[in-house]
Amino acid sequence: MSYSNTSPRSHSFFSKSLWYFILICLCSLFIGFFIGFRLIAWDSILPVLKIDFGMQQENYFQQYMQKNMPVFALAKEKEAEKEFSFFPTMAAAVFNPQSFWPGIGGVIERKEVAEQNNTIVNPSGNPQAIKPMPTILKGDKDYPPIGIYCTHNAESYRPTTGVDKEEGKNGAVFLVAQELQKELNEYGFTTILIDTIHDYPDWNKSYANSLASMQQLKEQYPDMELFIDVHRDAFSENSDKSITTTTINGVDVAKIMFVVGTNNRAEHPNWEKNLAFANQIADCLKEYYPDLVRQVKVQSGRYNQHIADKAILVEMGSNENTLEEAKRAAKILADGIALVLTQEIEQKTE
Repeated sequence: MSYSNTSPRSHSFFSKSLWYFILICLCSLFIGFFIGFRLIAWDSILPVLKIDFGMQQENYFQQYMQKNMPVFALAKEKEAEKEFSFFPTMAAAVFNPQSFWPGIGGVIERKEVAEQNNTIVNPSGNPQAIKPMPTILKGDKDYPPIGIYCTHNAESYRPTTGVDKEEGKNGAVFLVAQELQKELNEYGFTTILIDTIHDYPDWNKSYANSLASMQQLKEQYPDMELFIDVHRDAFSENSDKSITTTTINGVDVAKIMFVVGTNNRAEHPNWEKNLAFANQIADCLKEYYPDLVRQVKVQSGRYNQHIADKAILVEMGSNENTLEEAKRAAKILADGIALVLTQEIEQKTE
């Protein structure tokens, strides 16, 4: 009598194992196909991976990012967020299991919190807008020359220079004016930076002296319509620096305040046009850098703004800020001015 080596029970176990094996293979194929398909867009997905779980693995893709990736703003278009919100979570589960447990909602929540804090993915460390600014084509702009000057040349930044004023010379605030000029030039605007000392030897004659410089510019460039007077605000020592400082992507930037004169003390019938232009620049900056502008402050003085309908006075931080913080603000101010003026040029040509 012969006996079979396979009992009905063992045969059933073998059948179930075979089905389990087939099921596992099918699942593996599906996952492999899904991941392979998504990796076709690897260059697009990588920055999102960095956004989603880079907060826990700061240097995970750092080397690749520094070598290959452009600057990416965190504020992506809504459709892009929907497209990439699931796959990064799967990737996080593979590469960094701890980041998986919050789930998809946790990933999206981190994005929203980062957006509220003006955080971006930016390997260079320079401040970038939470919302990408429209592209401004570089090249010569069909716009009159822009006048830039400092009524109070001696103003400085104590943390950098050790003093609030550098009497008798162009202080650190003049370097901020130079930064503004450089950035506007790169956008294709012609600028004239006045280096005349206006506040020495008599501080009380500062505005009379700077008015003379502006009038000379008007004689040389009759069509000049935009004048920018660069200052920094003044606070007592050990005052709260947060009043004039914001943080963008972990980088401190001096806040900007616009000062607009009126006709309360002297004739200035068109002062509201200056106010409208200052508000236009401020609103532009607020759209992309919500916490950068302190305010648009209307004062009773005239500040030489009667000479043109687009004459603005900007306070770039205060004496409590560093020079670098003020320079960063100047770069952003140039972005806002360039955008507003470019839109104005386009409207005239339509």
